[in-house]
Amino acid sequence: MHRLDINDQYHAIFIDETREQLEEMEKEVLAFETGGADGETINIILRMAHSIKGSASTMQLTEIKEVVHLLESLFTKVRSGDAALEGLVMDIVLEAIDTLKELHRFLWDKDFEAPDTTSVISKLKLFEGKAAKTAPENIVDKSIHTDSDFTDEEANLLRKAKCSGEKLKITVIMNEDAELKSVKAFMICHGIEELGEIMSISPDNYEELEDEEFGSRIVLLLCTEQGEEAVRSVLESITELKDISIKAFMKPEAEGTPKVKSSKAEPNIFSKGCEFKYDKKIDEKTSVRVNINKIDKLINLMGEFVLDKEALGRLSKELKKKYGKDPSVLRLIDVFAHISYLGSEMEELVLSTRMLPLGNIFDQFPRMIRDLAIKHSKKVNFIIEGKETGIDRGIIEELVDPLNHILRNSIDHGLETEEERIRNGKDPVGTIRLSASQGKNHVAITVKDDGKGIDVVRVREKALEKGIISGKESVNLSDEAMLQYIFEPGFSTARKVSEISGRGVGLDVVKSNISKLHGIIDIDTAPNEGTTFTIKLPLTLAIIKAVLMEEGPCTFAVPVSSIVEIIRMRGVDCKELIHKTGKNEVFNWGDHAIPLVRIGSYFRLNRAVNRDKSYIIVVGNGERKLALMTEQVIGEQEIVIKSIGDFAGSDKLLGEMEGVSGVSILGDGSFAQVIDIAAIMRR
Repeated sequence: MHRLDINDQYHAIFIDETREQLEEMEKEVLAFETGGADGETINIILRMAHSIKGSASTMQLTEIKEVVHLLESLFTKVRSGDAALEGLVMDIVLEAIDTLKELHRFLWDKDFEAPDTTSVISKLKLFEGKAAKTAPENIVDKSIHTDSDFTDEEANLLRKAKCSGEKLKITVIMNEDAELKSVKAFMICHGIEELGEIMSISPDNYEELEDEEFGSRIVLLLCTEQGEEAVRSVLESITELKDISIKAFMKPEAEGTPKVKSSKAEPNIFSKGCEFKYDKKIDEKTSVRVNINKIDKLINLMGEFVLDKEALGRLSKELKKKYGKDPSVLRLIDVFAHISYLGSEMEELVLSTRMLPLGNIFDQFPRMIRDLAIKHSKKVNFIIEGKETGIDRGIIEELVDPLNHILRNSIDHGLETEEERIRNGKDPVGTIRLSASQGKNHVAITVKDDGKGIDVVRVREKALEKGIISGKESVNLSDEAMLQYIFEPGFSTARKVSEISGRGVGLDVVKSNISKLHGIIDIDTAPNEGTTFTIKLPLTLAIIKAVLMEEGPCTFAVPVSSIVEIIRMRGVDCKELIHKTGKNEVFNWGDHAIPLVRIGSYFRLNRAVNRDKSYIIVVGNGERKLALMTEQVIGEQEIVIKSIGDFAGSDKLLGEMEGVSGVSILGDGSFAQVIDIAAIMRR
């Protein structure tokens, strides 16, 4: 099988569409195991399979076409009730889908080897002999039609044609939003031409076809020896066709001759709604494909606009102080207020173009959960909630690995075997719930299981054993603080190493990846009740709301999504609420004592905070909190984060910059360093 060129427009469209269709097919197939399938499920699966087969045929990808063709035959048998998607049949179908995913990856990944399809094809062929036809008969109207079904011009042309085969009128209607209509029109004409003689094409103007000015309908009159089945086969190989009609022409009978009734196709296995046409939900799209580079450029331009807007706001304030009653200044202030409003609306719309629903990655996990549950002889009820929640495309791509690790741990460490659960008085089927919800400036993702929970005593023992903490620290640390050590590299409480956990690799990667996304992860666990991992992330990495604070000559920014509370302090408050515990300080926040970090000391600015005027910013999520002490809080502002990853490091321009995740240019041209909350918490 040949590879495709991802820079080629047509190849790129095929790769994107097929990826989505394979994911949709797998999701619908799994619905049969989870009880979520209904009468329409198999229709959706068949439509996906049929579309992939047609596209692969157009691209001359014979291996993909053959596997999908056999899958389609099997799905048809399921639709007729001659087979059930369960047991061995389900295993073979999922193996075939995995093979298709590997074949798909081979098309664009030059480092990936094409899989051997021999085994899966031989398994699928076991079902081929007894399978029903792979395409529905009712996509083609096979009735014999009279002249009333043809225009006078068409009837005259067909009547005069010297043709020993069938005379057919073929009407093809494309989807309104079909990609590259002119290309598809030429594909239709070229494919039909190989079957016989085309007597007419409407539209017959080449320029109309090339310029896509023909709407969505093409009508061809064909004289062919090969019959309607061959025509149907050609047209089904072309994607994004909304409707296909094939009418056979015959002369009207002489008066007195009994009329031949139109022969109607016998009812087949497909319901009225399954004609291999896309559902309205798919047909009536209101979206277009846009190159992601264009969206990124738009985001960058929006970022520059935000910077200029902030600069204009600062300038307006300065002019108002100096020339408060000047009409031009007052007009400037009014104009800025309107620009600020429009800018906020534009920013929201522009950022939404990079938003993707979390379902894009959530739908990948049911298959993994199913396979792991079977492998470890555990019964699992996997529930997904809030997958319509949107988040920045740059974030969603980095979430797959962290969620993968957490879910795998939930299966291996969290849930007990069926026998253990019964002994503990639990439902023999364990539950893992993956959910997402959106706040004002953040998205919260939780993974919750009803397993045995994390053994905090075991965590404490392991931390002592590895020398991560001393005996004295172990006594003073709360259970919540102790749980954070499971994120340390090489840390594992597993007594037995399995294929998916026990090596101490995984949760440290989770913590690291979430930190890079300016997020925080927290754990809540209870013995015999289960464990909940909560990940809190900003909606976007491009433009965020942050609280700016000054410390000497430096300006720092803390993402609003990480802030719990801001407290203004005075000298007497500092004495009462801040205490030393060894080398560290703690802040009495309500009923809790939380670690305190002085920004000036942490970043080695060698400045003592004014005891008569200072601020405490409480940051964190769940049980994990931290108090940042700073000299001055400037206020809340939108900032554009610029990454420093290429410039920070021991051998790079900026050197080591611990505790800083990025920088932002402010309206006056100065820089603000974006504080990495997770990094400071790990100190």
